[in-house]
Amino acid sequence: MSKNFDPLLSLLNPCKNTFSVIAITETWFHKDIPFDLYNISGYTLIHRDRIDRNGGGVAMFVNNMFTFTVYDQISVTNYNSFEAMFINLCISQAKSVNIGVLYRPPHLSTSQFITDFNEMLSSYGYCSKTCYILGDLNINLMNVENDNQCADFMNVLYSYSLVPTVDIPTRISSTSATLIDNIITNDNYPMNSAIITMISVITYPFA
Repeated sequence: MSKNFDPLLSLLNPCKNTFSVIAITETWFHKDIPFDLYNISGYTLIHRDRIDRNGGGVAMFVNNMFTFTVYDQISVTNYNSFEAMFINLCISQAKSVNIGVLYRPPHLSTSQFITDFNEMLSSYGYCSKTCYILGDLNINLMNVENDNQCADFMNVLYSYSLVPTVDIPTRISSTSATLIDNIITNDNYPMNSAIITMISVITYPFA
């Protein structure tokens, strides 16, 4: 995060619209970080950090126009195959949505991730209301027709009425183009959203 924070600000500053939530993966935060250095005016920073080793970590900047509650049921220590954090974002007196940020390290078992991901959704009921899951899955959804594990993951999503909102490559190099970052939702009227490298942003139309 330290080397990417200034580029993040450079990307956000020209934007005419504000975002409801900015989700970030691979923050590399730890307890000795001076978190006041990572301030975006108008937003509150919340984060879940790795405890026993460097790297990883997830975070959100939540727009101060909203109230929110962090779900304590899940943290980076709950599952070995991924790191995640979920909040309930209050949109109005009558409506709130669940928003999660998730990071799956690419070297860890994909099959175990699918099992753990399914268990998380089943156990905590995040999809019982409108839900958005943002982040770096490191599962190439461009390969759904040729990769059994990718197809298995999609079947888990569909079983919770979740669908990916991004259908073009998010990581492009001279030798490959992969779709490993996404914003997944069960919302019939999705937020405006975008993915910028390891940063995901979502905005309700009136935010």
